[in-house]
Amino acid sequence: TTPGATPSKMPAGSSAWSEISRFKTVDLSAVPDRSLLPKLFRLYANYPNPFNTQTTIPFDLDDRGHVSMHIYDMVGREIAILLDKEMEAGYHEIPFEGSGYPSGVYFIRLVSGERVLHSKMLMLK
Repeated sequence: TTPGATPSKMPAGSSAWSEISRFKTVDLSAVPDRSLLPKLFRLYANYPNPFNTQTTIPFDLDDRGHVSMHIYDMVGREIAILLDKEMEAGYHEIPFEGSGYPSGVYFIRLVSGERVLHSKMLMLK
């Protein structure tokens, strides 16, 4: 708007109370673009690794399904269940808090359907 302009002298689409804004709309869809989804079931290395009590475990799911993630110590004892639920396809990250466990090597077991992946991580306190 032009300062001091009266309503009859203002350009079309203007007012004394607001400015003209320009924006562009985009199409949104609840249906995921399948070309952007992961093509493989993959368990990435946790980061940071080695870690001091806290780490993040990233993984890709190429299809929707039931997923479980368990953590085991060196002897093979299960020490934590991080996941046990239905999940959508895509990239995911799960935090692991290990402050109640001693330093050492731990194993991650990721299961989706009949597929199983393993990785190891090192906690140093």
